[in-house]
Amino acid sequence: EVAYESLALATRARLHEQIGAYLERTYADDLGRWVNLLAHHYGESENGAKQREYFWRAGEAAQTTYANDAALSYYGRLLPLLEPGEQTPILLRMGTILQLTGRWADAEALYRSLLALTTRADPVKVPLTRDDLSAAIAIFILVSATADATFSDVSTGSRRSTSICGTGGWRSRGPPTARSRRF
Repeated sequence: EVAYESLALATRARLHEQIGAYLERTYADDLGRWVNLLAHHYGESENGAKQREYFWRAGEAAQTTYANDAALSYYGRLLPLLEPGEQTPILLRMGTILQLTGRWADAEALYRSLLALTTRADPVKVPLTRDDLSAAIAIFILVSATADATFSDVSTGSRRSTSICGTGGWRSRGPPTARSRRF
């Protein structure tokens, strides 16, 4: 660790990129298994294209396995690397995660920032219109206001969350392995 800390930042970045490239070559048939490590090494490099690729892939992998904080972290690191018009899918994924984890105020703030983004961004690049997002926020506010009363069953420990913005509804009963997607 002392030797690593003594390296110049440019040297560290170059070494991380070389390790990432090595992992890609060595494990080309099974990159999904190494996506977190690739995101780490390319995240420490100066290769923006690889950062975007692996932050996206690591975020998706974390979201798929309900590692919600990790997914939010990867998506959060990805956002500044994207153009405003490219941020929409990531913001929607982050909003879904925030809703599923009961962080309603954070989800609402994120959806409102997405609404503001549609005003500034090139409309061709943003798949949702302001009206779509305004309707989604209105529905979201209604759902979040009644979420605990409507969707929690403390006696059995089950919880249902509703996802807004056309991403589908989720229902969970029991452990994460028993979760299924409903549309």
